[in-house]
Amino acid sequence: MALSATEHEDLTRASQASAGSTAQYLSDTTNNAARIKALTAAKNLLFELQNGDDAFFYRLEQVAAATVLRFLINVKALEAMPQHHPISAADLATTLHCEPAFIIRLMRLCVAAGTFAEPTLDTYAHTKRSLSLLDPGYYHFFTIMMDDFYARGCFPALSEYFALRERKCPSDPKRNVYTYSQGMDGRDWHEVFARTPELLRRVNVAFSGRWASVPVLGAYPFEGLVDMGFEGGDGEEGRVLMVDVGGAVGGSMKELREAVPGLKGVIVLQDQESVIGSIPEGFLSGDVVPMVHDFFTPQPVKGAKVYYMRRVLHDWPDLQASQILQHQADAMAEDSIILIADMVVPEKVQRDDTYVYWMDLTMLMFAGKGRSAKDWQKLFDESGLELVKIWEPAIGTQCVVEGRKKK
Repeated sequence: MALSATEHEDLTRASQASAGSTAQYLSDTTNNAARIKALTAAKNLLFELQNGDDAFFYRLEQVAAATVLRFLINVKALEAMPQHHPISAADLATTLHCEPAFIIRLMRLCVAAGTFAEPTLDTYAHTKRSLSLLDPGYYHFFTIMMDDFYARGCFPALSEYFALRERKCPSDPKRNVYTYSQGMDGRDWHEVFARTPELLRRVNVAFSGRWASVPVLGAYPFEGLVDMGFEGGDGEEGRVLMVDVGGAVGGSMKELREAVPGLKGVIVLQDQESVIGSIPEGFLSGDVVPMVHDFFTPQPVKGAKVYYMRRVLHDWPDLQASQILQHQADAMAEDSIILIADMVVPEKVQRDDTYVYWMDLTMLMFAGKGRSAKDWQKLFDESGLELVKIWEPAIGTQCVVEGRKKK
């Protein structure tokens, strides 16, 4: 079927934008913002080229490819493949104790989807996209999302859950799609995770990977804290530099120390007992002090220079998020600041960072939520805080919301 005049214009515009942004990225391949812009333009071009049939089958392909990839991870196919040269289907099948024809049929879709390469007939090689899954952070994040959310768990239970309930955003952390899918209504997701120590361990690894910290730390000029005198000591002996509230095993603080070595002073890392107890020996530097703390109770560290939370508040609805923030506000001194590293949902849908949308849907399953700039302003105002600035990265939605105690 021939394109309409409007469709022709849209396709021409998308094609030119894709070519131009790709050329710009090729002129400086260290520019990640240019890469994301080129990727978004390519995505827009794909949408313009797809007709209804293409889009229909593309959706099914993505679901099938993700499911097959999860199986290949489970049988340790990625570890069995050499990282720097190809492996034949026969050799891979021997290593995995399976029939070569079986491996070939599984790998076809993964090659077509771009996860692996097929240099020659029935031989397979890693790509940069598959190698990322050998990183523990990516590995555990992907497998948790597939096992507990997408392939099984709350997303498949969505229709069943809302068939008998009002169709609105869940607001009870103890009664929502996730707790329902786990048969654990009456307990929040922390309690669900805690019943399975291995799941809790995987979650801690998944959310402590460097992939999870770099964009957020990059949004705020932490080196500026040194210039502001937030370096600890110097007449302020005993004052804590930073409290990492709900900081898991300390991955963000480890990243911060590496990124800003001039930032001196004691950092207090707070989380639940099960999390603090899982911190590997020697993982934290000596000036990062772990502390068991429930952030729904008053903050015991008073007057710290900085109170920091990374991807904590999107787990909770407004009522609970405000309670958490109020405890920090009560502990803050007049010159303390609070930094919330989290996603800021654009008012209008954008395609350059789709993470924010599928993550917000994931949080909906817990009764949590992604928040827009207006939502953050309202939440801060209700929690005794003044929103100073939202620090945005060059591209994307992983921001740092800065605030201070209301005067």
